[in-house]
Parts: sequence; structure tokens; C-alpha cells
Amino acid sequence: MNKRLLAPLSLAAAAVLGFAPSSASAAEDASCGQPAVPAVYSQVDHPAVVTTIGEVTHVEWLWQRSIPTTEFEYARTVTPAQGTWSWSRQVEAIERAWVQTVIDRAFVPAIPEVGHEETQVVTPAVTRTEAEFVHQQSGRTRWEIAGWNADEGGKGWSPTGATRVIEVTPAVTKTVWIVDQAAVPAVSELSHVEKTWVADGTSGPAGSTSTDETRVVSTSTETAELAAGDEPAGAGWVKGDFTQTAAAIIDSVWAGTAPDGYDPTGAERAGTPTVEQTDVVSAAAPAGDGWAQVDGSGVTVVDAASHDVETAAAWTEMVLVTPEFPATAACVDDPDDTDDPDDDGTDDDTDIENVVDTGDDLGDVDGLGDEVPGEVLGAAETQSDAVLPATGAVVEPWLLALGAGSVFAGVGVLYRGRHRKS
Repeated sequence: MNKRLLAPLSLAAAAVLGFAPSSASAAEDASCGQPAVPAVYSQVDHPAVVTTIGEVTHVEWLWQRSIPTTEFEYARTVTPAQGTWSWSRQVEAIERAWVQTVIDRAFVPAIPEVGHEETQVVTPAVTRTEAEFVHQQSGRTRWEIAGWNADEGGKGWSPTGATRVIEVTPAVTKTVWIVDQAAVPAVSELSHVEKTWVADGTSGPAGSTSTDETRVVSTSTETAELAAGDEPAGAGWVKGDFTQTAAAIIDSVWAGTAPDGYDPTGAERAGTPTVEQTDVVSAAAPAGDGWAQVDGSGVTVVDAASHDVETAAAWTEMVLVTPEFPATAACVDDPDDTDDPDDDGTDDDTDIENVVDTGDDLGDVDGLGDEVPGEVLGAAETQSDAVLPATGAVVEPWLLALGAGSVFAGVGVLYRGRHRKS
């Protein structure tokens, strides 16, 4: 049970057990002349209502995809095919042209321009001539324009005879190119080519050069059979048919690019797919098709940490402990009252009225009234029953003692609960 509820329950028990009159007594005797009793409240503090909001997370993954590849066939000849080639040529009486360049005018190289840079003044500098003055007493010197000492500020100053020229505004200059010797253009060579026909294999004239230009004087056929890789000496041979004696040894490989020494054959096929994988985790797949999450790579990322939210503020409630009772009517003497006096010579009604405590406020939580010696909560120890000021009902002394104890217990629990909270 919440400790905050103990105080109201204790006070309620006190009200029920200590102050509630029996229905029979209330019906028989309603006390007169009782003052008004104000209501008594107890303060109950209710804590704030706090709701815990769970953390918000999402999962990020590593991603991978399979990329198809293509392999190409490359081959190289380990051992060429073995066999012989037939050769033939038309043996002709050939003359070869020899050419010689005859220079009619020699080449003269160009002569570059010779010159130098000069600085030319566009706007002359503005200068000013200043004279040196010396103070007649201090001996200090200064530079001013001639005649400066004639003014009021020049008193005591005399020219020393020295002068200087200072630049007020610098000159504006430009750099120009001065040609010392003009350039001379080159003189091209003039020549012509002389051609001379001589028998093939014979040197041409001195200074001439052999060309590929030939002409046939006469023709005859010559043949030869040579192993692969050999060629007949001389010009004009034409390779004929190949007679194979041993097949060639060919080495072929499949690869994405050509290895050194291998040539493509033109054939291709699907290669082993490659796997592409991201380096960092992400919630969404990268751009492109074919991406899938890598098993076991999931990482939980916290978007918002868990936190408490106050959904209802703390509040204070005033709980009614005892209700308010209005004052009763004033008492009126009953002329028919013929009760016999007690053995000790006193009247019972007078005894009951003497034990009623009407001078204290029963609404205070600290007690029902100020007790006096020989009384329990205002009732005499010798009195068997008394009248409750709040209702006028007759109350047994043991009920008054029980009610007062409940009130004090409730006040103690309430104080202890507030002390622990603070």
C-alpha cells in the first residue's frame, strides 16, 4: 500500500471509531448549545506520472553483389608447323634507276634580328630643389625650399648653401625594342634530279642514289624449295605452296586480357563472376542492381535513445478528514426534569454538561481538546458516557480514547512520510 494513503486512512478511522455516534444515541439525545466545528483537511502529495519512451533503432548492413565477367581466348605458337615452301621468280634482265640531285643554288640560312631594349621616358619626373638651413641657436639642420626662412616659421634659420633635388612625382617610362640589325630571311636551295639507268647490281654514277624504280630488259623463270623460315636470296621471289611435314604446336588460354606473347583468337565465353562488397554498412542498398545483404553483417544503429517523458505533473490533493458541523441550538431548562440527586448530592445532567469541552476547536489535527487532570479527552474518569460536541451524541469514554489514539497515529505517519520524502 502507498504510504501516502496511510494518513488519510488513519484519520478516517479516527473519525469513524472515535467520533461516529451510534444511531440509537443520536436519536435519543441531540446536545444543545454546541459551537460550530470547521471541516478538517489533510494534504496528500501525488507524484508526477512519468512514461519511459523506448529507444528507436534501425539495422544497417554490408552489401554485396555478383558481377558477371567475360573471358577471351588467346593463343601463341609454341612450335610452328614444319614443312617446305615453294618459291619462284621471273628472272629478268633488270635495270635500276639511280638518281642524283644537282644543286643549282645553295641554301643560305636565315639571319635573326639583332637588337636591344631601351627604357624611354613617357612623362618626366617632377622634382624640387631644397636648400639646407641651420638653426642659429640649436645648430639643428633641415631641408626646405629656398627662401623658406623669410616666413614667420623660418626665424632663426639660415641657409648653409647646400642644396638637393628630390623627386616629387616619379617619371613614367616604357620599355621599347631597338633593332640593331634587321633579320635576313633564308635563301632556299634550287636543284634538279638527274636519273641514270644502270644494270641491276651495278653501281650508278658517283654521288647518285639507287631507287626502287626498275625496268625489265628480258625475262626467265627460276624456282626453289626451302624450309619454313628460309627465304631465297635475291629479289623478286614469290612464295608459293606450303608442304607440311609436322603440325604446329599452339598454346591457348582463356583470360580477361591478353597475356604477353599471346594473340586473340576471337572466341569468348562467360567467366567466373566477381563479388563486389561495400566497406561500410548502410540501411539501403547502393545504387545499381543485384545488391543483397551480407549474412551476419547487420548492425543496430540507435536513432533516438530511450528517455522519460512526464505525462502528468505532480499535484497536491486536500482530503477531507472530518466534515464541518454547524452549531446546535442553545439549551433550554426542562421544568419537568425531576431526576433525583445522586448519592453524592449532584445532578446527572449537570455532570454531563460539565464534562462537555466546548472551548477548543475539534477541527485541529493536533487533538480534540485540551485535557485536564482526571479526564480522558474531556470526559471524567467517573463518567460512564459523555456528549460529542460535533453531533450531540452520547459517546462512551473508551470510544473517545480509541479515536484520539487513531488521530495521533495518523498524524505521526503523515509526518514520517513527509520527512522521508524531503
